Amino acid sequence: MDDEEILACVEAAAGRPLRAPRLTVLGGRQGLLTCRVADGGQAWVFKAVRESGRRELALTARLAQLAPGLVPEVLASESDLRRGLHWIVMGDVGTRRLADSPCVEGFVRTGAALARVQAATLAETEALRSLGLRVVGASDWEEIALTVLAAAEGAGGGPGVEPGALEPIVWSATELAQAAAEAPTAVVHGDLHPGNVALRESGEPCLLDWGSAYLAAAFAGLEELLLPAARSLRGDGVARTAAAYLREWAPYVGRPSRAERPCLAARVLVRLQLLGQLLRGRGPGDEFAAAGAFLALQEAWQAWERRH
Repeated sequence: MDDEEILACVEAAAGRPLRAPRLTVLGGRQGLLTCRVADGGQAWVFKAVRESGRRELALTARLAQLAPGLVPEVLASESDLRRGLHWIVMGDVGTRRLADSPCVEGFVRTGAALARVQAATLAETEALRSLGLRVVGASDWEEIALTVLAAAEGAGGGPGVEPGALEPIVWSATELAQAAAEAPTAVVHGDLHPGNVALRESGEPCLLDWGSAYLAAAFAGLEELLLPAARSLRGDGVARTAAAYLREWAPYVGRPSRAERPCLAARVLVRLQLLGQLLRGRGPGDEFAAAGAFLALQEAWQAWERRH
C-alpha cells in the first residue's frame, strides 16, 4: 500500500479530513507494514498484513471490544481480498514503553491489566478458536517437553544444561499440565516483554502486539510476564506483581491458596518452553542464556516439588 492509500484509510477511520498528516513508518518486515499517522494533535497507528497475519488483527479487534482501554482502541478494520491484504486502524497509545522505565509499579499495573484482559476472554474461547488461536493443552506440553529433552541431548547439554537433570521434569509434563489446567483457559499473550507494554500518560498499561497469542491455562500468562520482569525488579517486586495479577483472578478461582498449585505448574512449563527455544536457537550467546534458563527452570521445579 502506498502513503495515499494509508492516509485515506486513516481519514475514513478518524471520521474527519486530515489537514497536515505526518506519516512515519514504524515497521515494514515481510508481510507486515506498521505506520503512525499524526495530524492536528491526534495520532493513529495503521497496520497492514498479508493473509498469514490476519489472525493478529482479528484478535486485536476482538480484544478491543472485550477489554477496552487495556489494548489499543480499534477504529476500523477491513480486508482487501483482491490483493490479499488486511488492515486495521488503532488509536495511538504513544511511544513510551515499560521497557523505557521499568519499575515495580509499572509491572504491578501490568499484572493487573493482563489478568483483566484474560478474564474478559473466559466466555470467548470458542470464538477465539474460530479466529485461529491455537489451544495449548496437556498433549502439547508433553510434546514441548520431549522436544526440549531431545534438543538438550542432541547438543550434548551444552554449558550448564544437564539432560539427566531435565528428565524428571520432562516426565512430569503431563502432571504439570493437568495442575496448570486447574486455572481457567484464557488467552495468553505469547510474547509479553516490557517492550510490548505501552504506558499511557496516566501510567496505565496497554498491551500490544498479540500476534503470538494462544489459548492455555491462564496462569501461563503470569509467568510469561514475570520472566522478563525478574531482570528489572528487586525485593518484593515480583511478589507484588503476582499478587496484583491474582487479586484480579480472585472472583474466578477463590482464595489465593487455590491458585498456588496451578501457578507453580505453569511456572515450570513456561520456563521449560523458554529453555527449548534457547536450545534450538543456538545463536551467539544462546548457550549462556540457556544455562541461565536451565537454572531458572530448576528453581521452579524445586518450588513445585516442595509444595506438591
